[in-house]
Order: sequence, then C-alpha cells, then structure tokens
Amino acid sequence: MTTVEAARETSPLPVKKLVGLIRLEWENLEGDQRGRFVRIGTLLSELRPQVPPRKWGRFVAATFPFSLHSATRYERFAAQTERARATGGTGPRRLSDVDPPRQAARPHHQAKSFASHQEERERIRRFFDANQRLHAERVNGAGERELEVAVANQIIDVGYRTLARETHPDRGGSDAAMVRLSAARDRLRRGLRLT
Repeated sequence: MTTVEAARETSPLPVKKLVGLIRLEWENLEGDQRGRFVRIGTLLSELRPQVPPRKWGRFVAATFPFSLHSATRYERFAAQTERARATGGTGPRRLSDVDPPRQAARPHHQAKSFASHQEERERIRRFFDANQRLHAERVNGAGERELEVAVANQIIDVGYRTLARETHPDRGGSDAAMVRLSAARDRLRRGLRLT
C-alpha cells in the first residue's frame, strides 16, 4: 500500500495533507508513470473542492511546481483512466493524450492570411522601389518633387490600409473610427497637393 492509498483511507483529507501528498507523488520519479499521473490527478480532484473556484489557478501556481494546465491534465488523466478501467479500455498512455484535439485552421483563412501578407510585402516592395527611384532622381537632380509626392502617397496608402484593417467595422472597429481614418487620409493628400 502506497503512502497516498494509506492517507486516502480517511476522507476528506485536509488541504495541507493533500498538498504534501501531491508534492511527494510529483517528486517520486520511480515506478509506473501512468500510476503516478492517476494518483496526482485523483489527489488534485479531491483538493479542488476545498479551494474556492476563483482562487484555484492562483493556488496551483503558488503551491505546486507545475502549471494550472498541467494540473488540469493530471485530473483529466485520472478521470479518463478510471473511465477506461470501468469500461475495460486502456485509457491514456501519456499526459498529452488527454488534451482535446486541436482544430485545424480552415484553409480559406490560411489562404486569406497568406494573400494579405503577400499584398503587404508587395506594397512595401513598391515603396522601396519608389524610394530608390527618388534617390536616383536626386542624384540626377530632376523630378524630385513628383517622386516625393508619389512616395508620400504610397506611405499614406500603406498606413491607411494597415489601420483600416484594425478600425473597419467588419473587423471589430467602429464606423466613427473609420470615418476619422478616411478624413485623416484625405487631409494628408490635400496637404501634399498644396505644397
């Protein structure tokens, strides 16, 4: 009979006793890992009702050398192993087996995201090309003003598109923020024409 089983004969165990047993099990690296995970998970499940729900995460972080995520994994491991034993199954083998399956990203979101990155790269490339043309024109001394206006317009356009992604009502922004952004862009363009 292990220390945990002997201590669990009387229930409920006080918080300090449960914490001590969980730490002992966590530090005990000898023997069956699966059994260790089940014992830790069972003890955590006994401990959880004795800690106020809103304080559980802070309690785990302050008390144990593992995270809240790991504590949840231990509890799931114990519960799934008990269910598997009751139904004659095998149960999880590793702690990571109890994590819920991750949903694959939908392909159209990936393609859209990739396309927007490509567009941004293209805009930046055009900006640098225009900047290089401006430098070449400065060296030659002709058409500098037109190139400066072209580069400034590109800067305004890149900034507008970037901010529009954040402020557009379809993306969680507001109508008022989008109107302010459009007005600022128009004001900057008018200022370029006047100089």
